[in-house]
Amino acid sequence: MTGNPGRRKRRVGLLRRLLRALAWVAAMGALGVATVAAYLLGYTWAAPETPAAGDGTTQPASGPDLAGSGRVNILLLGVDAREEGEQTRSDTIILVSLDPRSQEVSMLSIPRDSRVEIPGYGWDKINHAHAYGGVELAMQTVTHNFGVPVHHWARIDMPGFLELIDVLGPVTVNVPYDLRLRDGRRLDAGPHQMDSELALAYLRERYNDRNGDFGRADRQQQFLIDVARQMKSNLSLLDVPRTLAVVNRYVETDMGIRDAVALARLAWGTDLDGVKRGMVKGHGVMINGVYYYEIDWEETNRVLADLGIKPAAGLQASTEGTKSR
Repeated sequence: MTGNPGRRKRRVGLLRRLLRALAWVAAMGALGVATVAAYLLGYTWAAPETPAAGDGTTQPASGPDLAGSGRVNILLLGVDAREEGEQTRSDTIILVSLDPRSQEVSMLSIPRDSRVEIPGYGWDKINHAHAYGGVELAMQTVTHNFGVPVHHWARIDMPGFLELIDVLGPVTVNVPYDLRLRDGRRLDAGPHQMDSELALAYLRERYNDRNGDFGRADRQQQFLIDVARQMKSNLSLLDVPRTLAVVNRYVETDMGIRDAVALARLAWGTDLDGVKRGMVKGHGVMINGVYYYEIDWEETNRVLADLGIKPAAGLQASTEGTKSR
């Protein structure tokens, strides 16, 4: 019994589009690759069973989901977990915000040295929240300070995850300006083909970036978009098994199958050139001999409004509340 060839062909085509859409989102923050594994392997990664230490006043949001109509915020944490199970500081912190109705996608980078109030620990650098209490405390810290709900999270061991570049082939990345890496290599402005080792060095570099953390955050966002565009075009079904092997080892998320499918649909319809990008505003300060990034809350709230993450009507109250802390 051979079945219906036309129906079988349509199913293969649908699966191919779904996989490409999910992998596209992966390049935009590793979210889709994680959900590919959840979807295909039939399981989900759960959030940590032990709640993070804190004062209990700020809980992660549980409202809208990707299959609904409300805006959804996903916290992307890039970590360097050198030992399995080790709690590390988050080197990359990006809040990805999606509007299922308009298919709008926004990305807010939060500098790792941002001085914020970590529930239960006081004022400290925001990247310490993950080291103190994992993803739960990182989510609480973002909500507590920026006044926006965080509905989902994805945690990526960046050095390992970038093995995907070697699996799928080198990627072309547009370097915005001349940049010298810490190991002495120089990248001239313009397109460069990168393997995983060069990509990691490029994404980590901040000391030789003329714009410091601002420059690195902007390059990280553009890197994700550049890679996303290529993965959307080039990923094939033959790449899936090797992709899943990398995902299973280096990516964790709390999103389930329902959100995986909804995320794929949203990803496929999103215009990459229309992704809104922004960064927390502020300036560097030294406090007791330690460098911090002091946030300008009024300007940052304007950025949140421009990105559509926070209603403009609530900015004044939010800013006043932040300044009173």
